Amino acid sequence: MFERFTDRARRVVVLAQEEARALNAPSVTAVHFVLGALAEGVGFAALALGDLGVTLDAARGHAHRYPPSDLPGGRIWFDQSGKRVCELALRESLQLGHNYIGTEHLLLAIVRLGDRDCATLLSHFRVNHLEQVRTAVMKRVRPDADEPAPTAPEPPQPETRDSLLAMMQWHIDQALRISQQITELAAYS
Repeated sequence: MFERFTDRARRVVVLAQEEARALNAPSVTAVHFVLGALAEGVGFAALALGDLGVTLDAARGHAHRYPPSDLPGGRIWFDQSGKRVCELALRESLQLGHNYIGTEHLLLAIVRLGDRDCATLLSHFRVNHLEQVRTAVMKRVRPDADEPAPTAPEPPQPETRDSLLAMMQWHIDQALRISQQITELAAYS
């Protein structure tokens, strides 16, 4: 599942699990991914959050701390929002035309997810719209770009029956590729 993840993105996943464990959480949520990205400290996600004034210590202070439990000290599983972050990170990566998943894609996935708990956490830093996070990430990913980021590759344009069939095949191939990647991500959880 994590073969497309950069080393930093993998580190964010591990740190998200550690943050969840430190907060006695029963599972890894999108909030823990935010904390993991901040703890990683040098990826685009951490830098973009820093640009918005979000700091690790303050974010930890605002994150929900669960009462101590008898959970085993082993692996903590992802909840639905944690799983969706991984799935949406792939989509964000593909939308930007990247063949890897970096910390920036994880953070963009959190924005796309629209997680209420993440929005509440970030509101403590006067980040009242998750789109502010997307803008900060894109400034880091494409600092010189004045135009919006490109979306998925352009399909062939139909001019004849054969080119129409080629375009339809292109769309089918794209859908199958994305579906397989999402299945691979979902199988991990």
